[in-house]
Amino acid sequence: MSEIAYPDREPPCSSCRHFCVRMGAAFPYQCLLWEFSLGNGQYPSRMVYSSTGRHCPYYLQRHFHPARREAPPASPPEKEGDVDFTV
Repeated sequence: MSEIAYPDREPPCSSCRHFCVRMGAAFPYQCLLWEFSLGNGQYPSRMVYSSTGRHCPYYLQRHFHPARREAPPASPPEKEGDVDFTV
């Protein structure tokens, strides 16, 4: 049986696959893995640390994060004199 590897520091919940934010809820920050919700300013990783004494070992980096949106490379105009008005 494999041992659980606990990290040395608190993982960033906001970029974890298991983290979600529920709009209009009294406890908006939710961990789908641990199945609990917390109020504003409280992240699930802090609750895990305060209750177990260890940092959350189940952090998985999200494949897509809205803050890291990359623009596609710009293509050159097809004819000389054409102007590209895309924004």
